[in-house]
Amino acid sequence: MAGVEPFSPAPPGPPPPAAPPAGHVAPAGHVAPLGTPPPLAVRRRTPRASGWALRITLTLLALGCVAQPLLIGRYLDGDYAAAGRHGANGIFLLLLTTAAGVAAVAWWVGGGHPLPLVGLGLLWFVLSFQIGMGYSRNLAIHIPLGVGIVTSAIVAAGWSWTGRVFRRVR
Repeated sequence: MAGVEPFSPAPPGPPPPAAPPAGHVAPAGHVAPLGTPPPLAVRRRTPRASGWALRITLTLLALGCVAQPLLIGRYLDGDYAAAGRHGANGIFLLLLTTAAGVAAVAWWVGGGHPLPLVGLGLLWFVLSFQIGMGYSRNLAIHIPLGVGIVTSAIVAAGWSWTGRVFRRVR
């Protein structure tokens, strides 16, 4: 047939859009194609250094708390100097709780949950009361409260090693 052109595909449309440059923030309402990494402005950091600081201080706190019944057991076994070490370790635990509280503040600011900070603040006051009960020799309160403190310190240190320390909550 004269004058009839052979069949040809439809003319090509506009070229596909190029990938946005690294660090590009898309305009509001724009949906990125699947597999595109989020823009730098949206990426979230997990609290790494502060998480390790919290983990280390909670572990040291738990070890110091576990040492308390061992020290007083040495005293009951006849090593009378161990009572002084028991009291000094109690003061050291108060300082360790303060250090763990500072680490908990840094962890919270970095995106962690505030619960460890609240728990360590409460533990600080409980330890202060515990030291007073020990020096006043009020063993009816000192011993059961000590069991609770040791248990809570072990639970807190165990929690810090579960991996939840490195998850962002906000």
